[in-house]
Amino acid sequence: ALATLAAFVLALAAKPMPVTLPFTLLLLDVWPLRRVDGFGPSAWKTWKELLAEKLPLFVLVPVFMVTTLQTQIAETDILLPLHLSFGARVLQAAVHAGNYLRLFFWPAGLCALYPRAEAAPALGTALPALLGLLALTVLLFLSARRRPWLLVGWLWFFGVLVPVLGLVPVGFQGIADRYLYVPMIGLLLAVVWTIREMSGSRAGRWMAVGLFVAGMAVEAAVTRRQVTSWGKSEALFRRAATV
Repeated sequence: ALATLAAFVLALAAKPMPVTLPFTLLLLDVWPLRRVDGFGPSAWKTWKELLAEKLPLFVLVPVFMVTTLQTQIAETDILLPLHLSFGARVLQAAVHAGNYLRLFFWPAGLCALYPRAEAAPALGTALPALLGLLALTVLLFLSARRRPWLLVGWLWFFGVLVPVLGLVPVGFQGIADRYLYVPMIGLLLAVVWTIREMSGSRAGRWMAVGLFVAGMAVEAAVTRRQVTSWGKSEALFRRAATV
């Protein structure tokens, strides 16, 4: 326990993004460790024990969050979004989450800098994104008994992204490719175990192989096109200006 706490402190000292670690540890308790069975009243006692086990980690989270915000304000790297309502920022966060999903499954149009939008998002774009995320979350909760990896993977992805979705904007970027590295572990969990389930039958195995080959071919083509912009700084930022 002390080693975990020490490692958590070092991680937070290096970068504030690990504030979501206690949350992801709880997800792992649900699956694949199966230390708790669901979210019903019968599981409350177990949930309390799991939360108490991770309480020292949760205590550190607000401390480092406040420290990070104070540091960013002092360095004028943060512009408190007083001109946007909280509702507008929630809608913007939904759009950002949708963009991250797209970048994971279709990594085209990558950019060195995605400038942050200063205006509220258009309802025609943001509202469907928000409703889609809510509907997907409800659907995965309903299927959690049969396929817990889908819910755990989705909550990992979305939960780890929360600090960088723009509810409190930091820096000039709206989203950033580098923010996806840890959240996409959750999506990979969901994809890999879904393929594993499909492989239970002969037809499913062939389908899984077909999806894998097709996916690799498409991703390789997109990647080959993208890497050309990383040859020189001028090419990188010309590409950024185009995007």
